[in-house]
Amino acid sequence: MNGNGLGISELLVLLVVILVFIKPADMPKAVRLIGKVWAKFYLYFSMFKREFRRLENEIGIEDEMKEIRAINAQLKGEVVSLRNSVNIIEKKEIDEMKSNADKSIDQDNKSKEK
Repeated sequence: MNGNGLGISELLVLLVVILVFIKPADMPKAVRLIGKVWAKFYLYFSMFKREFRRLENEIGIEDEMKEIRAINAQLKGEVVSLRNSVNIIEKKEIDEMKSNADKSIDQDNKSKEK
């Protein structure tokens, strides 16, 4: 999930669960119920967020919270960058291991031919 809603993987898991546990005849009711529950959850979450922001303004910590959010966004960017670096290193290591395995197999085949 990217923080803005359900991601593809979450939707697929939800779909599989629905298909496994709900009879086809009950599917429209179940989907409607899930939609209603999700909408209510989103409404309450939005209300909570709005109230939280109002309290920030009332207490006078909105500037500090903006700074915290900026630091959080920067840290998320650093984490993404670090993950990308780790993925690149892992890919290089995997490629090297495959290459070494191929070389080993080639050497074994050559020794068997002799």
